[in-house]
Amino acid sequence: MNRYLVNQPERHPVKEIFDLQKFVESVCAPASGHTIFIALTHRSLREYGSSTQAGLDVKNRLETIEGRFSSLPVALKSSEAEGYHLLSALVARTSLGDTQLLQSHARAEALAQACAAMPLFYNLITDIKQIVIGCYPLHPLTAAGLFAIAAHGVYSQANRTVFTFYANLDAVTAGTALERDVDLDALYGSELVRLPELLKVYEKDIFEEYPGLADAYQHGVATVSQGFPNGDGIKRDILSLLLLARVLGEQFQPTDAFLGAALYDTASETVALKQELEQLQRAGLIWRRETDVPVWELESESGTQIEPLIEQDLKQLRKIPLISYLQNHAELRQELFPQCGDIDLDPSPAGIVRSFQVRLIGEFAGGHAPTPTDPRISALVLFLALEDARQFESVVRACDVLSDPTVPTYVWIPKRGLAELVDPIRRYIVVTSLLKQQATGEGVVRRLRNELDKTRRLLRSEIHERMGRAALERGEVVIKRIGDPDEHVQLASWHGFTDYIASQVQALYPKEIQVRAMNANRLYNPGERRINRIDTLLRNILNFEELPVNLRNDLLGENSESSELAALIDGTLGVYTNAILQERPDSWAMKTPEELDGPVRDVLMLIRDRLLDKRRKTSDVAELRTVLMLPPYGIPLTVIPIFVAVAIRKDASRLKWVGKSSESFESHLWSAFSSVTDKTSRLRFDTFKPRQLLVLEALHRVMRLPQVSALDTEEQAREALSALRKYYRDLPDTVCNSPRLGVKARTLFDTLRQPGTDAQEVADSLLSLVHGAADIEEIIPILRDILDEVERIQDERVATVRQVVIPILQKPDQKQRIIENLAKTGNDRIAKILDGPDPHDQAALSEIASAIIGKSLDQCSDIEIGRLSGDLERRLEQAAKPTEEDASIDQNVTSIVGTSLSGYEVSAVMDDLCPEHGFRRGLSILIEHYGVNLGPDKIMRELYAKITQISQSVSDLESTR
Repeated sequence: MNRYLVNQPERHPVKEIFDLQKFVESVCAPASGHTIFIALTHRSLREYGSSTQAGLDVKNRLETIEGRFSSLPVALKSSEAEGYHLLSALVARTSLGDTQLLQSHARAEALAQACAAMPLFYNLITDIKQIVIGCYPLHPLTAAGLFAIAAHGVYSQANRTVFTFYANLDAVTAGTALERDVDLDALYGSELVRLPELLKVYEKDIFEEYPGLADAYQHGVATVSQGFPNGDGIKRDILSLLLLARVLGEQFQPTDAFLGAALYDTASETVALKQELEQLQRAGLIWRRETDVPVWELESESGTQIEPLIEQDLKQLRKIPLISYLQNHAELRQELFPQCGDIDLDPSPAGIVRSFQVRLIGEFAGGHAPTPTDPRISALVLFLALEDARQFESVVRACDVLSDPTVPTYVWIPKRGLAELVDPIRRYIVVTSLLKQQATGEGVVRRLRNELDKTRRLLRSEIHERMGRAALERGEVVIKRIGDPDEHVQLASWHGFTDYIASQVQALYPKEIQVRAMNANRLYNPGERRINRIDTLLRNILNFEELPVNLRNDLLGENSESSELAALIDGTLGVYTNAILQERPDSWAMKTPEELDGPVRDVLMLIRDRLLDKRRKTSDVAELRTVLMLPPYGIPLTVIPIFVAVAIRKDASRLKWVGKSSESFESHLWSAFSSVTDKTSRLRFDTFKPRQLLVLEALHRVMRLPQVSALDTEEQAREALSALRKYYRDLPDTVCNSPRLGVKARTLFDTLRQPGTDAQEVADSLLSLVHGAADIEEIIPILRDILDEVERIQDERVATVRQVVIPILQKPDQKQRIIENLAKTGNDRIAKILDGPDPHDQAALSEIASAIIGKSLDQCSDIEIGRLSGDLERRLEQAAKPTEEDASIDQNVTSIVGTSLSGYEVSAVMDDLCPEHGFRRGLSILIEHYGVNLGPDKIMRELYAKITQISQSVSDLESTR
């Protein structure tokens, strides 16, 4: 194109390119019957303009038309025979040449066998000999290298580089590369164009792409030229191959075998090659990267040693227990123990995928067995990072005596311990840290990576020997089940162990139900999953009977069997799983729990019994959810809401979410049962009918309960019922069973005393009592009369005793005499009660009853109340009679009553009173008659003085005795 169009102004290239564009747009555009126009070029249209001296208008037009074409890249690969056939066509052989090559059949065969051992030619075993002959004078590896250069595409024009190689090689070598002496007796030998000669053609581009390696290469060539002036050929070729390997890719890595094939036409390392490599290594020009198959590398930073760097950092790395290294370095832990984490088992016979967890531990903290991080994990496997082998026996004994954990828990215990891992692990950590330092040079990085690979292989080998298959086969690993000393696990591989775990886990779930919906059948799912339109599915289940006929089918109206929702329905409710949906002659039906059998019946009955339990005020969703997801059921959270909807659909209208008014019932049904983190959701099953709400609102008012605006009518009704039950419990049995109760009160109390009576039944009982009342204003008086009647009976019982006590409390002098005489006659307990602050309240009267007949007032029958009041009255009348001593004191006091006394005169009067016997009585009379005249200040002073005097007299009297 450059020769005939772009660089020919007289042809008007812009116009011709524009005409081509119009042709493509008009002829190739129609959706049907269009023309496919294929343009074969050796580079992109854009590159034709940029690689010439064409004007800007030509370049722009080429870029524009390039967008009208779709690129169909054609690539030649080193693993396919077609490219080699095309390459062989570049050389025109004479008849003499063909004859000579034919006569060298044996040497061609030997070269073909050497190349066939290379992974590069594994797919070309049958064609390798033809490639050797056809590509001559190119070595087969050189031909393959040309295709790799073309695939690299950075500094080549795709496949064109393959077909121009001879010309390019001839140009850069001034014709010497292809003008070689040929030994007709040793064809396929030294005359071949070998792989290192690719560097002559692409040296400049490779040096620009890999400047660091280019410097190392040039340094190596200079060192070889000076140090080995007579034997630098092979050494230079080795350095070239090590540099080319970076460009050519993984199939051209310079292993010993690859270098032998490329330079010596052998499938293995030769003595000569080994000597050459050793000399280059001693010269510090190359180094050996220890991978599974060792690879040689250019020493890009000559003289750099990594061991001092590693040793320096090792000294600074703090020594900690083995388990701490593994826990603090997640990448290292995953490298050495890839089993750690959550592992899914194969689906169970019911289609449910369950998981077990693998964890590393150092010891049993606090003497307790570890537990899984999530309750949905079905088993736990612990790799014990035991350093000291002497602790083996004690750890085994600990496994036997630890309490049985929540899930089957197995411990892998290495008999030999893992102390040998500490030093390699420390080295791994240091090398990893050095690799992360940005200032590290390219050569150091490659050496560090080699050291990291070597250390990693060592660690893996040690773990395999101590805890892997080799250790299992030798019996050097003991697998114990915590809490079960009788279970012996003897296996030879990790895969065998996972099969064993699967059987143990399956035994935990004898009541599993069918769940065969993809992505909804995982018992443990780390993230909470939302299913599109799940609310619609739950609503359709809850209202199945009300659905239109066209929606009552095996997919609940889903019209695509490939949709996620349809698969979920079929995998849980379908006829081939749990058979909850059943086709009947007239339409599809959804079975009730009673119509089912087996585990699915048990699950649905369990759900219904828990949520529709009349004895519970509310049902804890988290508690039910936990029961369903744990053994023996093990139901995935994603499908639990579906089975809940099936179980409660007949009574769903009587269920309400506590405190959840903003969401629809089915929306919260999903979020509450499908989320393991929901701890607060509760369902209430006591929805009242309108008439029941009315009578309970009347009860709320009659009992004068506080109005709380935050309560809805349902909660207010329950509050009224709760208050009524408490009121009944606090009533004395004698009141509740009193024969004086009316019919309505007895009916209400009979309902309340029945065990297991729910809120609905109490509300119905109240409704029967107010039968005929039209509205709340008519209901309230009826309920008030019932409670007033009860209160009246209770008050009458107390009043019978109270009317005996009150008269004596109205006269202080009489009260004081009675109290003192009661104390003197052995009724000191009654005296103390009457002398208390509230002797006539119900509690005090109940204590008097207990003192007289050994029962509290509430426990006394009506007959006993009559006897109690009579007995108390007789005791009080007897105590009210004055003694001879009291009569003398009364006479003295009475003689001065009616006179006006000063403070001194009060004192004199009190001196006349007998302090040992009548002081308190005389004092009460003085206060009653003279307290008003004297005033509070004077009377208090006189009282204080006299009390002090009396106290001293009593003390003196006691001391003389």
